[in-house]
Order: sequence, then structure tokens, then C-alpha cells
Amino acid sequence: GVFWAPDIHYRNGKYHLYYAVSAWGNFNSSIGYATNTTLDFADPNYKWIDEGQILSYKNAGAGVNVIDPNIFIDKDGKDWLVYGSFKAGLRMTQLNPQTGKLLKNPPDIITLTTGLGEGSYIIKGPEYYYLFVSRGRCCAGLKSTYQIAMGRSLKVTGPYVNKNGESMLDNKYSLFLAGDYEEPGRGHNGFFTEHDTTFILYHAYTRSANGAPLLNIKTLYVDKDGWPTINVTKKLFKRELF
Repeated sequence: GVFWAPDIHYRNGKYHLYYAVSAWGNFNSSIGYATNTTLDFADPNYKWIDEGQILSYKNAGAGVNVIDPNIFIDKDGKDWLVYGSFKAGLRMTQLNPQTGKLLKNPPDIITLTTGLGEGSYIIKGPEYYYLFVSRGRCCAGLKSTYQIAMGRSLKVTGPYVNKNGESMLDNKYSLFLAGDYEEPGRGHNGFFTEHDTTFILYHAYTRSANGAPLLNIKTLYVDKDGWPTINVTKKLFKRELF
């Protein structure tokens, strides 16, 4: 197997790195965890500490492919791990903020979707939590059909709904970003906020680069109905950071 889809954040004097351990087409996947006090290679304290396995296919929900971790820390200090992919959908569970590991073992599992998406990422706006997922065919160059879908909820645990009020538990979604001729597949996004501006980052299989996946960075706005968009509006998306 290989390591992929890392998610990293800084908290309590350490960098916390979560990553998937899997092999292509093999669903016996796991999520691992490592910590470091610095990201400076030249620092004598630079050393990744293996904190072990967080979840595996054995305890993360029946049939779930345990990949693509995303950590969301809410304003109440609770740590949430969101994970999963097309095989049985997305799940989330709570972590212990002191250890970075499961709050309970076996964990309490919350279902977010039953078949939709991978590469999930949650952000919080002034009112809603927004769940972004990637769907379609990934990793096939110009034959990719990857796209980013979204839903929103008043609670981090959901249920998340689309613009028509339909639940992502039923695999309903609103399309955030589709591919086009130049970039037929766009997906697996993350977010970065600097000052008053939030950016979405994603990879796009790009025709002018012979189908290579190139990193794209775009400014996030909000439309008149409170939904995130990359279309320029008069209002930047205001992301709550805790």
C-alpha cells in the first residue's frame, strides 16, 4: 500500500498529520497519525513521531473505504474526523483533543452520506457548516469526470442538505464546481484563509498540460442565498476560524 491524502493542522504546540494508508482498488484501508513540533527541516527538533493507527476498515463502519481524512475543530473545542469514499459513503467520528486519537473505541460513527463522495472537507460560515465532497471519476487524466459537490447544515454532524433542501444522506447534493473542456476533472479540495479572504485549492486534470493534475487556487465568495461560490460576487465568503 501507499500513503495519500494527508490533512495537517497545528494545535497545542504540535503539527498533527492524518493520512490514508491504502492500495488502489483495495478497500482494507486505514487512517494513520503522526506529530511533529516543527516543519523546519533544519531544526534539530524536526522529527515525525508515529502515533499509530486511528481507524481501519475493521472499526470505521461497515463497508466504508477508510481514506481521505479531514479534521474539523469546532468552536466548542470538539475534534471531528471526517473520512470515507464512494464505497458506502462518508462518515465522521469524534477525536480526543488531548491525544489526537479516538474519543471512544469502538467509536461512535455518524453517517454523512451513504454512497456519495470522497475527499471531504468541512468549513464553517457565519450560520452554516458546509460539507464539500468530490464525486465522479478521479485519476484518469483527460478521461476524469471529477467534480466538487456540497451541502450545508446548522450542525457539524448534519444532516447536510442541498439547495433544494434534499439530504446528502440520500446522496443528494448541489454542484459546486464541474469540469469543462480544458479541465475535465476538478476535485479533492481544501481551504486556506488569510486575513479576510478564503481560498479553495483543488487539483484539475488539465488539457494544456497533457492531462496532468495541476493545483488551482481560487477566491471563495458567497451568493445571495448564502452558498459558497467561485463566481465573483460583492461579498467574500466569511469563514469562521476557531
